[in-house]
Amino acid sequence: MAELRGLGRRGSFRFGSTRSRVSPRWWLVTVLAGALVIAGAAELGLWFVPFLVGLAAGLLQPRLDWRLRHTLPAVLAMTVVGWGVPLYWPALIQDQPAGATARVIAA
Repeated sequence: MAELRGLGRRGSFRFGSTRSRVSPRWWLVTVLAGALVIAGAAELGLWFVPFLVGLAAGLLQPRLDWRLRHTLPAVLAMTVVGWGVPLYWPALIQDQPAGATARVIAA
């Protein structure tokens, strides 16, 4: 009955308060490691690896006590950096028309 009295009051219920916080350093290390895996796989032509990395992050999220608001941006950053660097590196450094080619390869 005491729980019902707390309904509607600010701070009465703390969802997820027992979860640990993700430090920015750990988040950045995780993003860079995932981006390196995706970039290495992209160089080898394994374009399905971002899906596997996202699946692994989703399966490990409850075990690592990460919230979705930490996991989703991490996976998005991994994918953008991991795919973007190998696809656009020739266009930026070697002056090759890789932007359009990258879209064709990825499709």
